[in-house]
Amino acid sequence: MRDAAVIDMGSNSVRLLLVQAGRTEQFLETTRLGKGVEARRLQKEPMERTVQAVERFCALGRGIERVYAFATSAVRDAENRGELLALLRERCGLAVDVLSGEEEADLAYLGAADGARALVLDIGGGSTELVFGEGTVRQAVSLQAGAVRLRERFGQDRDGAQAFLDERFAAQRAAFAGAQGAPLLGIGGTITTLAAMEQRLDVYCEEKIDGFVLRAQDVRAWVDRLWDLPAPARAFPGLEPSRADIIAHGALVLDRALAAFARGQVRASTADNLLGYLRLAQRRETEEGNPG
Repeated sequence: MRDAAVIDMGSNSVRLLLVQAGRTEQFLETTRLGKGVEARRLQKEPMERTVQAVERFCALGRGIERVYAFATSAVRDAENRGELLALLRERCGLAVDVLSGEEEADLAYLGAADGARALVLDIGGGSTELVFGEGTVRQAVSLQAGAVRLRERFGQDRDGAQAFLDERFAAQRAAFAGAQGAPLLGIGGTITTLAAMEQRLDVYCEEKIDGFVLRAQDVRAWVDRLWDLPAPARAFPGLEPSRADIIAHGALVLDRALAAFARGQVRASTADNLLGYLRLAQRRETEEGNPG
């Protein structure tokens, strides 16, 4: 894989994948770009936090010729996304690829499965993607049911949130019938965080999280334990304080997805749409005769 930097601007965090001299590193900053996502407008303070995070990530990638940047649910849904894109262009020199929900789902599959037969579940802040592939993507959907969005819409109304999720996942069961028997891979901060919490990891360890199997009953137990617990009291090993206020809502998304598709477990993957974007971009450049 050629040297490159990939920046992902999600609804909850900004992430960097840095590939240099055969070494791969990842960085994350929580900026809550999707705050107020239900109003379909990006707020000034989260936008400024996001731009500052991108500036720092660009500095980390200084000297690397290929820098890619993409944005997902919060930006694509925002009526004023042009303000953020202009700031990023002016201050960081970046042209940002705003992904559609279908493109985001495709990248989740490419990153986590890279052609293997699998059903991939990507729980984000603003949206949740489901994608089934076997060599190529066979079925994909993006649902407006991410952890941040769910918290803003329902607050602590668990019954309402659960009914909302059950309706949306039930509507997808027939479409994803072909995925029966395919391994279920889970990506995104909710799933990797739950994998860390289940193992009581005081320090994030990718080797222990990638491939870790979360059982449905353990996910449900975390929802029960977290839901009515105030965010400041959610001091569990493996849970970053910046995610404490949305982890219960993200866990509920996972819980209802497992129930809807009658899955007893999900395997966490740290390879996600960051890697998927890089793989796709570099393959396209090679096909076009411009390897960079």
